[in-house]
Amino acid sequence: GQNFSVLQGTLNTAGRTMAFAAGSGLLVENATITGGGNIIGNLTLGNNAIVDLSASGTAGGQYTRYVASGNAVLNSSSQLRVNVAGMTSGGAINDFISGSSRTGTFNSINLTNNSSPNFTPYELNSATTAGVFFNTAPTGTISNIAVDEDAAPTAVNLDAAFSDLQHTDAQLTYSVVANTNASLFTGSSISSGVLTLTHAANANGFSDITVRATDPYGQFIETSFRVTVNPVNDAPVLDNNGEMTLSAITEDQTNNSGN
Repeated sequence: GQNFSVLQGTLNTAGRTMAFAAGSGLLVENATITGGGNIIGNLTLGNNAIVDLSASGTAGGQYTRYVASGNAVLNSSSQLRVNVAGMTSGGAINDFISGSSRTGTFNSINLTNNSSPNFTPYELNSATTAGVFFNTAPTGTISNIAVDEDAAPTAVNLDAAFSDLQHTDAQLTYSVVANTNASLFTGSSISSGVLTLTHAANANGFSDITVRATDPYGQFIETSFRVTVNPVNDAPVLDNNGEMTLSAITEDQTNNSGN
């Protein structure tokens, strides 16, 4: 069949259904298609083709897309452009483009109206679809901590300290990336979202600790907090290793000497 070719300018399909003869479909090359819609036939995004869509959310009806009954072919120089005005939480849209099969990938994905929360797009492809995961880095802060010298180990709940719009606490990875005074501690460990700091005996001072929270796409945040260990005046301890001798004491004398 004969393809319908868009070779320059912009074609706004405005959500319409376009039907083509068997074996043919819509070919876009050096041009832009926008508005989404259904294509009875193939969708071929050729050299420098741009697909211009919009997404205010990830639920059905919140984004525009192209659905082809035939093959969806993406040239390596094709681009996807998405207007994300109104999108607040991000996440996955799996099917901006779909067909009975999908081959190729977009050369680039560009977002417009993306000042806040400033998503980073990651391509999501399957055998029949091309989509995008809209990701943001984790956020969080940790309050400063103060303990007395020789205190029990300190537990910091990292799951409570950090959050992520697109991922659960269990999907975040935590690590300590800096510790300005490691001598204050005999160890630190992270397990099940909790950072445990074991304090060194008879040590005091402060340390600034930096923790990194990383999401499955590798985006991360680092936050620092201060651990202050307050000095404690220890009670005197009798040293039995030495020899203690007392001189004779004269009765009623106030300046007796002794060793």
